Amino acid sequence: MKTKLFLFATLVTKKTGIFLCGFIGALVLLISCRPIDPKQKEATPETSIDALMPYFPYSMDEEFIFFNENLNHRIKAKAHDSNKDGIYPDTFVQSENGKDSNSEWSCSVRAFMFNSKINPDSLAWTHYGVEEISAYIANHPSEEASPMEMIWKVALRLDLKNGFVVYWDVHCKRDELSSLLTDTITLPVYSIFSYDQTMDTTVIDGSCVHIVKNEGIVDFTLDGQTFWRRLKD
Repeated sequence: MKTKLFLFATLVTKKTGIFLCGFIGALVLLISCRPIDPKQKEATPETSIDALMPYFPYSMDEEFIFFNENLNHRIKAKAHDSNKDGIYPDTFVQSENGKDSNSEWSCSVRAFMFNSKINPDSLAWTHYGVEEISAYIANHPSEEASPMEMIWKVALRLDLKNGFVVYWDVHCKRDELSSLLTDTITLPVYSIFSYDQTMDTTVIDGSCVHIVKNEGIVDFTLDGQTFWRRLKD
């Protein structure tokens, strides 16, 4: 009888040990597989530019071709080196008293485009940053509630005298800035211009530009239904 009780106790102990080992192993595996949020870097001009650059995966030989299948309309422009320094996209940093969270600073990334058909050399006014994709981040320490400012701007023309502008300005706390830089950024169209009055300038709900991380601008729409999609070779 004692032998049977001993064997039973031993069996229970072994099963309990196996269960505990399995439970602990599963717990360790679960913890090791759980995503750990990386420590957020302090917002500086350098880290802000690093955060913006994946949305500007462009180079000096970049071509921007957009095609609207419904309208059978195509736009084609090339990267434009506005500073003539061979750097594209262009980055800019301005700081008055340092570059930490207690100082006033701003930075930007800008990609300009030039369309030889829309921007003829004979019309100088068409060369002044009319077509661009840009993002701007600034630190305003005096605005304690929302010291960080981010601005996105897109300005494209459909032809010489018609086009649109995106302007998105948002203020937030420092720890909220990274949450705004999502995989896809949807920028609402701010205004539509028509210098020859051949185009309806009413901004319709749903008109927007999509910018995707590591892809850049992918499409835009002025009615929320038909899209000019970027074509790549």
